[in-house]
Amino acid sequence: MILALLPFLVLGQMPLMVLRAMRARGIPVAIATYHPTPTHYTGDAAVDFRGDDMLLDMHCHATPADSAMLEEIVDRIGARMIVQAGAPAAYAQLARLRERRPDIRQMDWIFNTGPHFRRLSDRPTSFDAVLACGKAWNKDPAEGVIGVQTGPLWRWGSRWFLG
Repeated sequence: MILALLPFLVLGQMPLMVLRAMRARGIPVAIATYHPTPTHYTGDAAVDFRGDDMLLDMHCHATPADSAMLEEIVDRIGARMIVQAGAPAAYAQLARLRERRPDIRQMDWIFNTGPHFRRLSDRPTSFDAVLACGKAWNKDPAEGVIGVQTGPLWRWGSRWFLG
């Protein structure tokens, strides 16, 4: 089981489309969101996930002290991998979960070099993998786009990864 952590659900957002495609191919996926609704976007009710009890609400559990709730969800659904897809509150929780449960794989899915990327830069050892998508990542790291120096960078197609 894969647990995806998203800040909120937006109609047409790439992570949600990919997660739906994974489910369509038989890959078990659950989503936990940290905000009940997006403020400036059209929300997606994700009734397909909700109907299967695979849409989980973390908006009342968004502090580092709530990492036990994240671990409880991981155990309840049998997650073996967590994909962090833009939920800022999840970073501190994932760092604590890494200490207690190093067996749970963690991947960060980043889309730009903004605040989300800076949080990754503060905690790169929490993740087993990083998937970087977007125009900012199509540049050569020598141009100064990628500032993480804690691990090797590698490229697959037009995407750069930290591994």
